[in-house]
Amino acid sequence: MKEQFSDLGAAIKAEFTGKAEAYTLAEREDKDRSVKKKKPSVFDVDVNNVGVSQAIMASIISGGIKVGAGFFQFGAMVKDAFAEEGIPINESNLAKFNKVFEESYIGMLGKHSEEIARERAIGRLTELGIQLYGGWKTAGAGAIKIAEKIIKFSNHHDGLLSSPIQSR
Repeated sequence: MKEQFSDLGAAIKAEFTGKAEAYTLAEREDKDRSVKKKKPSVFDVDVNNVGVSQAIMASIISGGIKVGAGFFQFGAMVKDAFAEEGIPINESNLAKFNKVFEESYIGMLGKHSEEIARERAIGRLTELGIQLYGGWKTAGAGAIKIAEKIIKFSNHHDGLLSSPIQSR
């Protein structure tokens, strides 16, 4: 570190004398840094090869597959929660299911249609809507019914539980 600052005066003097070479200094200093690719712009002619209808259809397929696979993933997570301790993550039931599912035809179809759907904002939003609606119609509605039964049961037995025991 001391060697870097030992001749600081000469470095400053060399910096302020001669021609301004800011662009050449930057090129010399940044040789190790890789050049970043230019990000696509909405003003580019061919920024997006996916049409709106294609993105919507792919998002419906992807969302439907994700809703169905979610049941099995949830079941695998519950099974893992009650499994013995010390099982590595890559050997869990969820990891096994994900591996088998991703290698299946339906898993590959879901992954490919997700990639297509994510090319456009309407595809992403449609996929989100499909997942929310599918989750609500399947698990959400059932959970509400169970919660209503629990509340009804607790309200029915509330008088028995909260009233003091009367002596006979």
